[in-house]
Amino acid sequence: MKSKAVFSATQLLVLVGILPLFFISCSTVSDYIFSDASQHESTPVVSTLEDSTGQMENALIPYDKELMAHILKNAYYDFYNAQMYKNESAWRNKIVAIYGHYSGQSSNALMQVGASSDNWFYLESYYNNHAANVAVQLDHPLPIQVNAGDAFRGIAPGDDIVVFGTLRDLEKFLFDDGTTRLLPVVRGLMIYDDDDRNFQYPRWVSSRLRIPPEGTVTVDSLLFEYDQ
Repeated sequence: MKSKAVFSATQLLVLVGILPLFFISCSTVSDYIFSDASQHESTPVVSTLEDSTGQMENALIPYDKELMAHILKNAYYDFYNAQMYKNESAWRNKIVAIYGHYSGQSSNALMQVGASSDNWFYLESYYNNHAANVAVQLDHPLPIQVNAGDAFRGIAPGDDIVVFGTLRDLEKFLFDDGTTRLLPVVRGLMIYDDDDRNFQYPRWVSSRLRIPPEGTVTVDSLLFEYDQ
């Protein structure tokens, strides 16, 4: 298979450390990343990052506007759990949009059976009276209000949000009442407020959609640095 490469000509607006860049497992999105259609026009989004001292701080990070628009256009907005229970393989790797209630990452003590992780949260949702409850996997933290005086508002428990992500597998999760549930896992791509009807103001975007710093070349989903 021939290697494909993407060159970015846009610098980060604010850079706090270097986060790893990954590519989306969904083949349609991966094909789009490597196509001429992706022009790397940026959309700046406030992201909460860990600095070199281990402290959390907010930074304005550029994300690929064209790729984000592609996700919005191609997502399935009518997903519910029973569809995946009936035919898991047919839904695996599809991009879905799920309107749901965020109760907080610690709420329900959601964890994979036999393991624990802080990179999940439970999204409670319904579509046409069908349960659409999913476990959302994150590749970096949700935005938080780092300082009390910050004007920026993070995603807080009780918020109604829209999660765009790639469906992975059905996995068992343990809740704090001792029950287990078989939930679809959604690999998060973007999060918006529920009342953002036109999806103009993303609240969280996956690091896989970041525009890499100038001088970074991506080849077969790996990062290589070269001398400018």
